[in-house]
Amino acid sequence: MNGGKTMSEKQVDSLGLIKENYQDFSKYVIEQRVYPSVLDGCKPVHRRCLWASYKDCPRNLTKLPNHTGAVTRIHPHGECTSTIVRMGSKYATPFPVYDTRGNWGDEENPASAARYLECNLSQIAVDLYMEFLDSADYGSPEFAYEPLALPSYLPFAFLQGAKGIGSGTPTVYIPPLSAKDMIKYYISYLETGAHSYKVIKPSLDNSILVNTNKELVEILKTGYGTITTKAEVVLDKNKITITRVPYGVLFSYLFGKLQSEIDSGKITMSDLSTTEKYWEIEKAPRTSVDMKELRDRVEKFLTSKQKVAMFWSEDSKCVQYGFYEIVEKTLGYLKSCSQKHFATLYEKQKLLIEVLEVISGLKTGDKIKELYTKTKAESCQYLQTEFKCSEEIASSVLTKSISYLTADHDDEMKDAKAKAKRYEKLSKDSTEYLIEKYKELLKKV
Repeated sequence: MNGGKTMSEKQVDSLGLIKENYQDFSKYVIEQRVYPSVLDGCKPVHRRCLWASYKDCPRNLTKLPNHTGAVTRIHPHGECTSTIVRMGSKYATPFPVYDTRGNWGDEENPASAARYLECNLSQIAVDLYMEFLDSADYGSPEFAYEPLALPSYLPFAFLQGAKGIGSGTPTVYIPPLSAKDMIKYYISYLETGAHSYKVIKPSLDNSILVNTNKELVEILKTGYGTITTKAEVVLDKNKITITRVPYGVLFSYLFGKLQSEIDSGKITMSDLSTTEKYWEIEKAPRTSVDMKELRDRVEKFLTSKQKVAMFWSEDSKCVQYGFYEIVEKTLGYLKSCSQKHFATLYEKQKLLIEVLEVISGLKTGDKIKELYTKTKAESCQYLQTEFKCSEEIASSVLTKSISYLTADHDDEMKDAKAKAKRYEKLSKDSTEYLIEKYKELLKKV
């Protein structure tokens, strides 16, 4: 009862309600959690880490919690320390984007606590993602000042790889690719405007890649397939040497696989790894072991097969694109942002040229002194009337010091006109600039 009135019951289609809520949740998973964007290759958490470290953290090494706090101020969704550790650890990624100090962990040992770790965003990360940040698209359902995508020279997911399990949506696995190979491909695509469909080698580890070039090209085209790597296993009489092991395979794994032979004393197994993995298996004297068969078994144990599934977020949808299509997507956004950036610079140079022209007119007519006999409002009106300029130009002239107004501006005018000409050209087509920038990046990676 409510105020003497009977509350009415409303029938709800439970199946429809579940479906509606699940669709909303799936959209959230696609946009905010599992899938990297087709525009920059970043998952939202990676984008926030890169942007927050660039925007709010010092350019020198500083404690990791400072970076974590900067990300939390942007989006208070959990704690991102482990994400930054993976982005900066040379053991967790083939392309770290943070310069680090301290114990950032390895395959068998975790990183130290965050308070003992220091980092800063690397210069190569700044070069790859931050140059045209002023022209990026901003705004999100939750935080209006957050960039929707970073103007990216290389897709982040292809630099570090990407994994993720969706909730009712496809599982993603994007392998890391060689940064040098990718840059060369982008240069070729910008120069020719066409795909060459060259092989971009996976940057997985120091193991042996089993796939043929034809298979790799098909994976890069479709965004689907299987990448197979194996260890280098060499038999020399009664000794097996193992090197170039697929990432993630540990000595303890192989030790467990050969436990029965080790326990029976037929073989001895040693971990001689230093900076690179190096294991040895030796046959014990006067024992019966088929070493060729053992070598084949070891090679099988140390073969890794990873199913590739290149899924991305695009317009709130989960889509599957291969590498070559992502080149088009990222370059399209990068070009758009760069041209907006150069259009802004062009307008600034135009403004400077107009200001210098008014100053030149003032000096030619010996009228500078007249500005100091009037109020600011009168001087502004005088300049607009005398030189037929806008209020913005007049106000800009009045901000200049007397020493600047009376100085020689021939070189400055010449430089401003040259820049304006260049920026105007680049605001319409930035291809030439981007090619040169990719060539510079090729020397740095």
